[in-house]
Amino acid sequence: MKARGIEVVLVSFATPELARYWQEATQFPFSMFLDPERRAYSAFGLGSSVLAAWHPKMFWYYFRLLAKGRKLMPIKGDPYQLGGDFLLDTKGSVRLAYPCAEPADRPPLSEILAAVS
Repeated sequence: MKARGIEVVLVSFATPELARYWQEATQFPFSMFLDPERRAYSAFGLGSSVLAAWHPKMFWYYFRLLAKGRKLMPIKGDPYQLGGDFLLDTKGSVRLAYPCAEPADRPPLSEILAAVS
């Protein structure tokens, strides 16, 4: 990704201990910034939702992961905080804004690649 001038960064509200645990457990290879006050979440208009976290679609999502042999991590932190995917250019302009409707929601790869081009 660096060859294309792209840097992936994760922003999390996790504590340093939880962030380290998650990075090790998932082998996440990119940079992570911690935002315990959730200023970035607020700036991007990201909320939280009990209904989205406990929606039957989420149970089905996790069931499929388990059926594939994936081990689920224990819930830590705020399971109701919704995330998002955002692409910013070097000038700070938002090239893609995708607030997640539920915890496993992500933008289609085609949308991300179109924003990068």
